[in-house]
Amino acid sequence: MLLGAVFSSVLTLPFALPFSANVHDLVLLAVLGCLQLGLPCMLMVRASPQLSAPEIALLALLEVVLGPLWAWLGAGEAPAPATLAGGALVIAALLLNELAALGVRVRARRGA
Repeated sequence: MLLGAVFSSVLTLPFALPFSANVHDLVLLAVLGCLQLGLPCMLMVRASPQLSAPEIALLALLEVVLGPLWAWLGAGEAPAPATLAGGALVIAALLLNELAALGVRVRARRGA
């Protein structure tokens, strides 16, 4: 991932010239890069032994669902109705999946 970021940065740097970011902006970019990219990746790797592949895929979709929400809350950029409908569908799938898994665990505990 780091190699890809460095490679894409080097390739796109000529399009950013003249570069006008100050130190404050660069620090903010570094913090966002670590928190917004690094932390979710580390958490997903840590969770992968306990979750099935479909659960990991559904959780990864949360990034797509929550991105427009953060833009809406942070910048006032209202999502389109289709975006809201798609997000609701993904969240409903996650909720139903977790409820089904909870039911399986409860039945297994009663049977054991």
